[in-house]
Amino acid sequence: LNDDNCWMMENLDLGAMDLKIDLDSTNTNINNTITAATFNGWRKRYSSTNYTSGEFISRYGTDVYASERFGTLYNYYAATGGTISGTGVSANAKYDICPAGWHLPTGKDATGDFGVLDIALGGTGAPSSSSTTPTGATMSGLWRSYPNNFVYSGLVNGPSVSSRSSNGHYWSASGSSSGGAYNLSFYSTYVRPGTSDYTTYSGRMVRCVAGT
Repeated sequence: LNDDNCWMMENLDLGAMDLKIDLDSTNTNINNTITAATFNGWRKRYSSTNYTSGEFISRYGTDVYASERFGTLYNYYAATGGTISGTGVSANAKYDICPAGWHLPTGKDATGDFGVLDIALGGTGAPSSSSTTPTGATMSGLWRSYPNNFVYSGLVNGPSVSSRSSNGHYWSASGSSSGGAYNLSFYSTYVRPGTSDYTTYSGRMVRCVAGT
């Protein structure tokens, strides 16, 4: 795809097992050190509905359309390596838990990484309405097809995962003062490359992109 970006082919899955090494600037896109014990301690508690600190939950199984593993749902605090907390985010994330040389994609509008990819797939890059070129359902299928492999991973807004196998949500590095960070959201009939409808305590997937 000619979107001038190099995307990972799978979702970031640091939560699949306990970390054995610390995260720092040598292996991750952060400027501090997160010990393995600290990160492992962020693992989501199923009884918890408070996402003001780092939490994540691993998603087992595969998307039956993309045949790809779900990966791990992270709240924004965890996704940004503990650098952004709360729900009133206005600044873009400078740091995240993507591997060194990779980072969270931008996603505010058609010029962001998610919007540009949507346009490369034949969509409109529309930030808050259906991408209907050629059709919304086709666009959703293109996002999920090889080599893109975005999946219906669901999300976490409370003590458990919801909407598995019906929609997918991915964090971006673009902050929104309206209540959260922008994210890619897609369903069976439409794709929104940039929406800020959700607060940062929600659990969403991370798909890293390389470059500046």
